[in-house]
Amino acid sequence: MTKEDHTAFSFPYPVLPEGWIPYDDEKDYCGPENKWYSKYLSRYILGVDLNRVYWAHDNRYRLGKTKTEKKFADKQMRRDQNIAICRAYGWWNPMRYVAQIKALRRYHVVSWLGQEAFDAASS
Repeated sequence: MTKEDHTAFSFPYPVLPEGWIPYDDEKDYCGPENKWYSKYLSRYILGVDLNRVYWAHDNRYRLGKTKTEKKFADKQMRRDQNIAICRAYGWWNPMRYVAQIKALRRYHVVSWLGQEAFDAASS
């Protein structure tokens, strides 16, 4: 991971990207909005708050129109999750790797089952 990778993840953004909805810490961005099961999805993975990662993912979904943009949003979410986890846990801490496995599972669920949310957000 290069230094540029770390600086690209600086939240909050110094300048909010055009068209993005501002971040609200009181809101939970994990899971699709207005779905009954969203309240059961945690914004934390082993104590690491990933709410800003999911906020950015939601904004990318909302502005995306193509399958390529959906794939980019999902991959960026995966990358951002890993950066946040790496910042929270040192390479020597076994919890880092457990958290990364849990984040990988969440990425797969979002990328496999997120088409409906993508279609709803981008319409």
